[in-house]
Amino acid sequence: MTTQGGAGLIQHARGRSEQVRIKVRNAMRLIEKEIEESEGLYPYHGGRLSQAELCRRAGINQVTLLRSSHRGTTKIQIDTWLRDINAKLITGKKVVRKAVTKRVEEWKSRYELVATEFHLYKIQAIAKDEAIVKKDVRIAELEAEILRLRSELSEGKVIRIPKARTHK
Repeated sequence: MTTQGGAGLIQHARGRSEQVRIKVRNAMRLIEKEIEESEGLYPYHGGRLSQAELCRRAGINQVTLLRSSHRGTTKIQIDTWLRDINAKLITGKKVVRKAVTKRVEEWKSRYELVATEFHLYKIQAIAKDEAIVKKDVRIAELEAEILRLRSELSEGKVIRIPKARTHK
């Protein structure tokens, strides 16, 4: 009976260790996605990415990595991943400030372009509306003239001029 109980405890411990690895891998993927979306900047924790930050994001205690079940595997993988990803990160106050300023200027330029295009579209729509109103007024004037001419025609005031015949 103790053998089965011991096997159950071992199986439970392996399951917990696997859950830690899954949490860490998920946090790594999420962080990589965030860095990619931020074009090389880690958007949290002042742009600094460390083992403690990864553990916080994974929802595990950093001490967990010091246990024998993780010390030779998960911790080494994390250290390698951190070294690789930190080599790609934009770091340093001046460099980050320049990168952020450059991005702000790019987005500001894009915003101004969209705003200008919107205003042009709005002006064109107003001009088009004014042209439509003018055409509607002209159509109403012409319809009134047609009615007046028909009225005069029916009273006999207007005499039709026969079409000129062309000789062949």
